[in-house]
Amino acid sequence: MLVIFLHGVVQPDSGWQWAQQRGAARAGARRGVAVLMPRGRRGIGPRAVSRSASSMEDWWCWPTSAAAQAAHEDALLAEWDTARAELERRAGGRF
Repeated sequence: MLVIFLHGVVQPDSGWQWAQQRGAARAGARRGVAVLMPRGRRGIGPRAVSRSASSMEDWWCWPTSAAAQAAHEDALLAEWDTARAELERRAGGRF
């Protein structure tokens, strides 16, 4: 079985994503499943909605707007498919 773990919006250099990934890897190991943990994109996060709010535009995230989805979805899915294929090669079977 393959679990694909998608992180949330993560501030660069915060260490938070790394902690999430370690937890997902441990959970996968305990359950005997492979865990694929792709990284989002920078530069597509939500912009500040007001001057008092902080922008997350350059944080690690996934495309949430229709425009960002159209611009990035095909490349993301291709990366995930390549990673899945490599895991299958290493495991000697399909997920």
